[in-house]
Amino acid sequence: MVASRALAVLLITVFLIATFSALAYYASQAPSGRQRTTTTSTHFTSTTSAPRTTTTTTSSTTTSYTPVGSNLSIVSVSPEDVNGELKVSAILFYDGPGEVNITYAQVTWPNGTVACSQRLSVPIRHYSNAIIDINCGVRYVAGDVMVLTVSDSADENATASFRLP
Repeated sequence: MVASRALAVLLITVFLIATFSALAYYASQAPSGRQRTTTTSTHFTSTTSAPRTTTTTTSSTTTSYTPVGSNLSIVSVSPEDVNGELKVSAILFYDGPGEVNITYAQVTWPNGTVACSQRLSVPIRHYSNAIIDINCGVRYVAGDVMVLTVSDSADENATASFRLP
């Protein structure tokens, strides 16, 4: 009798843990067709004995909108200043069937003017990430908001806004 009660309590506990784990996983997944906001903030300082070296990484906020039916999304955007010119790196995520190629990327100013665009051929598989780098070679104003748009070979698009460093 005591053993059967202990077994029942154990089974109920395992069931509840599994249920809440599944709910937590499901809640952490961004639904398709809705706005997803990702904030990444990284700041580290490394110090060596004389002379002193300090390295700082900036933070950026990325808002990605994946249209309904699109399996391509932008996870994060990292704008960089390279000798006074803009370089944009982005991590993309694909949740569609099979494999597609990232074929095109463009960065636009807030008024819609294209700052730079680039034809690409970056393969990305089902449920995986890809990284793209775009060298714009344009001067920019720190603090401006720009828009990154990428397309894949399945005619899917993803767009994300980002603030310049």
